[in-house]
Amino acid sequence: LFWWRAGDPPPDEFDSTGGGKWTHLQPQPKGTPAPKTKAPRQYGNFASADGGFGPEMGMARVLMAKQPRPLAIVKAAWSGTSMAQDWNPADPGDGGSCYRALVAETKAALAAARARGITLRLRALVWVQGESDANATAAPRYMQALGDMIAALRKELAAPQLIALLAVNPRFGNDKNPFVPKIIEAQQALAAKDRLCAYVDTVGAETLLPSRTHFTSAGTLDVGQRFAEALLKLEVDTAASVVGAPFPGKVSQWNGYDRYDFQVDGKNVLVVTPKQAAPGKPWVWHGEFFGHKPAPDIALLGRGFHIVYLSVPNMLGCPDAVGHWNRLYAELTGKYGFAKKAALVGLSRGGLYCYNWASANPDKVACLYGDAPVCDFKSWPGGKGKGKGSKGDWALTLKVYHFAGEAEALAYRGNPVDSLVPLAKAKVPLLHVFGDADDVVPWEENTGVIAERYKALGGDITLIRKPGVGHHPHGLEDSTPIVEFIAKHAVAK
Repeated sequence: LFWWRAGDPPPDEFDSTGGGKWTHLQPQPKGTPAPKTKAPRQYGNFASADGGFGPEMGMARVLMAKQPRPLAIVKAAWSGTSMAQDWNPADPGDGGSCYRALVAETKAALAAARARGITLRLRALVWVQGESDANATAAPRYMQALGDMIAALRKELAAPQLIALLAVNPRFGNDKNPFVPKIIEAQQALAAKDRLCAYVDTVGAETLLPSRTHFTSAGTLDVGQRFAEALLKLEVDTAASVVGAPFPGKVSQWNGYDRYDFQVDGKNVLVVTPKQAAPGKPWVWHGEFFGHKPAPDIALLGRGFHIVYLSVPNMLGCPDAVGHWNRLYAELTGKYGFAKKAALVGLSRGGLYCYNWASANPDKVACLYGDAPVCDFKSWPGGKGKGKGSKGDWALTLKVYHFAGEAEALAYRGNPVDSLVPLAKAKVPLLHVFGDADDVVPWEENTGVIAERYKALGGDITLIRKPGVGHHPHGLEDSTPIVEFIAKHAVAK
């Protein structure tokens, strides 16, 4: 989507506009500039019969290529403007005319989108300006003036996390203007001060000879691409991807829901968010293999659950992995208000993560669903029973658990099958889905032992047997029993 108003200052009836409507991204057609005798600041930059375009073209190309999801651009641009003469939010007269027009166009565009059933989230301000402030009077005040304007814009648009990408043509004045470096320094200083700002270096972007006052078409596309790259980087670096976003980091789509990728404790985390969180903010936490057999997750997202995965692969639920889980739990419940009890999902080796964390934190578990879960590493990957085992993963187990050798591992009494007492005392309900022909993670050595011991402790466990099925396929043809189990125990009463 594209909405525009562009021309020579001040904003007036001579501007090129999209008619106050959303349309598709395109070069903007010629405006109707007034004669200079009537409007002296009509520079003619928007008088070309072919129209023109700005950084929006190159920027959109990169963003759509790297994040193929809906994108809307509001362009409000006037050439040859300065902070004091055009962009001062405290000036109700001509000195604030461009600022007021930017706010008005943005609000009108948001309202028009809402009227079409589209909710837009403000993401970033793209700012290519400063050449007209490159003088002895304005340059010393430029940083303060630009910072004040950005602060006012965030407040007036109710967008406190609005990113600001700042740039200027460094060759303005054919490399002879001594104040252009001062403008660059001001933009860089503001970016260093404001974590939501970034200075975008345009050095090397092609400019028009002989004056180099403007970028060429190729240079303008180049500048737009640099803005896109800067935005994507800043969103990750500052954890401020989208205004109003509940989480930091990169945003993408997962089965029609927003997915956020960020880091906690130096480890990659992903959170998929529902359209509307259920009361109490219930959540599902995967031990491993997020995205495999996603039907239950999709159904639970529809019921207001968040879906979480912490990437600590090849740690096999060892104490170090449990430590990482502890730190993510503290972050999600303390900072983001997640429910104090999580619904754990342990698929295959994911069972080691879920059970080991749960036994160390039984008061933080709403329920646990195991899908052909590993519950004793002697069975898998050790292969010390009926199963095939995995020589490489067994060596990895000895390493990540810091065992001196195999004998210590075989004597270890911290496997899920050994650690059920805390869960039974906390009355954590369990559900296991398993194939009774599983020769990778034999059910008799894993689910069977859990069921027998948990029942003996007075615990509540439900078993769903899949006759003749091996380790694969996981899940159920109809995932309703899984969904209902989690919803019953994890939704706030």
